[in-house]
Amino acid sequence: MEKTIESLSVLFDKIYSAFILRDIAGKIIPGLLLFSPLLILFNIDSEYNLNILLKLNFGLWILCIILFWIMGYIVQSFGELFGLVTYSLSLNNDTKISPKKYIWSPFIKYYKVTLESMLEAQKIAYMQESNSNALKYIERLAAIREACGNSGASLILTVPIYLYYFYITDISNQISIPFIIIILVFILLLIRMHREHSYRYWYALSNIINKK
Repeated sequence: MEKTIESLSVLFDKIYSAFILRDIAGKIIPGLLLFSPLLILFNIDSEYNLNILLKLNFGLWILCIILFWIMGYIVQSFGELFGLVTYSLSLNNDTKISPKKYIWSPFIKYYKVTLESMLEAQKIAYMQESNSNALKYIERLAAIREACGNSGASLILTVPIYLYYFYITDISNQISIPFIIIILVFILLLIRMHREHSYRYWYALSNIINKK
C-alpha cells in the first residue's frame, strides 16, 4: 500500500510539474485569454458560444486545448519579440555573468543575463543538486514566471480586440473605460510578477551553483 501511494505521489508530481504548471498555466490559459475575446467579437451571443462549448465531444475538446496551447506560443513569441517576456534577470550588476545590459521593468531595475549563461547555469544546477525539493522549487518559479509573462502579453493583445468590440457594439464609456483600465492594471502587475520571478529563478539557480 505504501509503495502504491508513493508511486501515485511520484506520478502526480511529474504531471503537476511537467504538464500542469508549464503547459496549462504557461501556455493554455494565456492562449485561452487571447481566444476568448475573438469569440465575443465574431459571435456576440455569449449564450450561443457556451452551448457550443458544452456540446463538444472529447476529441474536439482535445483539439481546442491544442489550439489554445499553440496560441500560447504565439503570445510568448509576441512577448519575447517586444521584450515583455524575459527569462534570466539579475539585480546585481557585479555578478560574474557577462555580457549583460540594463533592462527596465515595472517598479524594479534589472540586468539581463544572457540565455547561454542561464542554460549553462541550469545544466550545472541540475547536475549538482541532489535535493529534489530544491529542484521542484526552481521548477515552480519557472512555471510562475512563464504563466505571468505569457498571460500579461496575452492581455496586451486583447486590448485592441476589446476596444474594437466596444466600438462596433456602441457600449457606453461607463462600462468600457473601467474594463480597459482593469485590464491594463492586470497587465502591469502580471509583467511585474513575471520579471520578479525571473529574478527569483536566477537567484535560486545561483545559490545552488555557489553553495558547492
